[in-house]
Amino acid sequence: MACLRTRALLRAPRLAREPAWFSPVRAETGLGGGPAAYTGSRRLEGKLARRTEYAVVTRRPGLSPGCAITWIAANHGRAIEGAGHLLTLEDQVQRLLAGMGGWADAQVPERFQLLIQVEMIDLSDEVVQTTCVSARVLAPTPGARS
Repeated sequence: MACLRTRALLRAPRLAREPAWFSPVRAETGLGGGPAAYTGSRRLEGKLARRTEYAVVTRRPGLSPGCAITWIAANHGRAIEGAGHLLTLEDQVQRLLAGMGGWADAQVPERFQLLIQVEMIDLSDEVVQTTCVSARVLAPTPGARS
């Protein structure tokens, strides 16, 4: 039964390719005003182990009208956790929306990407700080469903 579902999924109409930041090794923005690539790092501050990782949050229209897909991608599970936590903080989301285009009514754009920096400490990689490094609203892709 699972095989039939997989085949049906593979035959589903494909959307035009969306621009992406994420690759298995690094996040690439290609935007002015910042580094062209962001890579995670490890370091020691005194005897305290610190780590910086990045996560990408992408939102785009779903296959059904009126639906959207939002996903978080990263090479480190705690980076995904930190980005997810940032998106649950109402004041942070309000600031992000305002920074992406001044939506006074806090309406979420249909297509956007966020690059989030996640700072972790200790050997357990406890998340201590998350910051949105870059945000952009994506234009609709020609030929893609809206």
